Amino acid sequence: MNFIILMTAFSILFLGELGDKTQLIVFNLSLEQEKSYKVGLGATLGFAIIVTISVFFGAIITRFIPIFLISIFSGSIFILIGILETRGLKGLYFERKIAENKKNTENSKENEGIIVSGEKSNRIMGGWESRGVGGEQRREREKI
Repeated sequence: MNFIILMTAFSILFLGELGDKTQLIVFNLSLEQEKSYKVGLGATLGFAIIVTISVFFGAIITRFIPIFLISIFSGSIFILIGILETRGLKGLYFERKIAENKKNTENSKENEGIIVSGEKSNRIMGGWESRGVGGEQRREREKI
């Protein structure tokens, strides 16, 4: 067995799957289950079956289509998907900026408060503190 091929496949898959949605799904499933080792075993078996199918089809396809053409085709599809996804990033960026601006505007309005007779009132009390209801107690606390 060629150890270099084994380590190359392991390191590429390990780094490629690190932080991937599959890892996050397994993490969440293991949090929900009492016996998390069963989730790990199931995920390992599922991934092993998917990889086995990929190796099987890869061996069959390379008998009919040269690896060079497969590399060009898969690379082109990868670049095309990247370009198509990048087009939507500008819209997402502007949507996020609009949402942040709206949130900041709402926060600044909430922090302004209501001014009644020269005092900043509590928004929950609707200005009642500075009109006399609870205002005396607050003033007594401020003196102390």
